[in-house]
Formats: sequence, structure tokens, C-alpha cells
Amino acid sequence: GTFTLGGICQGSTNDYMFGYELCKTNEPPETPGAPTGPASGTIGVSYSFSTTTTDPEEEDVAYMFDWGDGTFSDWTAYVASGAAGSASHAYPLPGDYVIKAKAKDINGGESGWSEGHTIAILDAPLPKVEWIKGGLFKVSASVTNMGGVAATNVPWTISLAGGAFIGKETTGTIASIEPGVRETIKSKFILGFGPTVITVTFGDDTKTQDAQILLFFIKI
Repeated sequence: GTFTLGGICQGSTNDYMFGYELCKTNEPPETPGAPTGPASGTIGVSYSFSTTTTDPEEEDVAYMFDWGDGTFSDWTAYVASGAAGSASHAYPLPGDYVIKAKAKDINGGESGWSEGHTIAILDAPLPKVEWIKGGLFKVSASVTNMGGVAATNVPWTISLAGGAFIGKETTGTIASIEPGVRETIKSKFILGFGPTVITVTFGDDTKTQDAQILLFFIKI
């Protein structure tokens, strides 16, 4: 496992043989197996993928993943040769993506890219709270569907923590909202005094806003 320079010195009284160790060779890890993970998913959801390889010299290895959409993971933490490495990724657009992985050892030797694993990412509704506004007696919020298909029966809530003694929480449901469409939701009558934190939830998305209630006016 080393490169050695050897030679001989001949003199009138003594002869010497010598060897200089110049460097140690480093064998890169074997090419990892194709990543394992889900074969389908939806936009905006993070999915985890794993792969495994071994190093000829039993050195620790780290893994990098090519997500197939022009982006790459960071190198994972080093693990023992033969142990799996994992990383997660969320896709913002629908399509079929081929995920590959490669490995490097602690001395910098890198393997080639693995065979690919394909994941089919489908469109999905993506509820989003855009902004929150105050005003006379009520709080309003803009909500939208940033996904690629209609969202149906999306629950929403406007709640106030502190300050309000009337209208602390308002709930509702939007029966259907098409992709890219924005709607405004409003709280019921609010009355109170003092600082408050407004929380708006639309589907799985949540947004908060500090505010002040001045009897019947909500100042943001």
C-alpha cells in the first residue's frame, strides 16, 4: 500500500541499502448501490433516500446525492465502511427524477456515480397564507393555492392570543380553491385591548403576526 524509493550507496568501507516511503496509495470507495426510497410522491413533501458502499481499506465514507433536478445534497457525515448514508429532498415541480449517489473516503478518494432510482413527483394542492391585515372589528388574511391541482375542503382558523375578550377564534372551510386562486378570509367581530399575536392557519400552512387591539381596532 505504499510507493517506496529504494537504492544502494557503495563506499570504500561500507555499503548502504536504503528505502524512502514516498506516499501511501488510497483506493476510492466502491460505487454505491442505487439509492433506495419512495418511487412516487407529491410536490413540496420531503422524501428520504439511502445508499450503501464499502471502502477497500475499510475507511469511513460519506455520501452525496444527485437529486436529478439540477441540485445536489451536501456530503453526509462520515460513517463506517458498509454503513448506509441518507439525505432528504423536496421537489417543487412535478415530473420524473432520477436520483444517484456517490461516496468519498476520509482521504478524499471519490467513487463514481451509482445507478439511478426514479421517483415520479405528482402535482398536489399547496395551501399558503400570504398576508394578515388588521382593521375595524376584524382581522383578514389572504390565502392561496400554490399547488397544481384544486384544493378541496381546506380548513382555516384565525386566532388571537391575548388582548381580545370577544372574537378570540374564528374557523371555517373553503370548499374548493383552484391553483393560483387567492381568497380573503375574515375573522368574526373582535373587541378587546392590549397586545396580541394573530395566528392564521390554512390547511397545513401557518402564519403569525404581532398586533395591538385598541377596543374595536386591530393595529398591525
